Amino acid sequence: MKYLSTYLLPFLAVAITASSLLGCAAKTALVYESKGDRQCESGGLTAQQSAAKLANVSIDVLASLCGNKTGISMMAMCGAPTSNILLHRIDATYVDDAKALGFENVNRLSSGTGDEGYAITPCDE
Repeated sequence: MKYLSTYLLPFLAVAITASSLLGCAAKTALVYESKGDRQCESGGLTAQQSAAKLANVSIDVLASLCGNKTGISMMAMCGAPTSNILLHRIDATYVDDAKALGFENVNRLSSGTGDEGYAITPCDE
């Protein structure tokens, strides 16, 4: 009995605490905004410039990606908008703060299986 109270119970307490802490991993979300570039023109935001908007209000950007919206028709004309987007992985608790800056949750778009979706593309930077 002394073995149980001296060694086993403290070990179990540490094991239970550690497993509960591991279960509390932060959930993340992918948010996006338009790159803001125009057909036949260079310009628009870089992924770093877009991420800086989030960082400036203390939203940590865990990863940045480039992409484009799919399943939508775009008018082919110089000066018209493109479907290019910039995506950032952030802590899910900050999605509403990101929306206040003009970002949208990528869940608004399907992952390419519906009519409107998105595809990850290489960044041109």
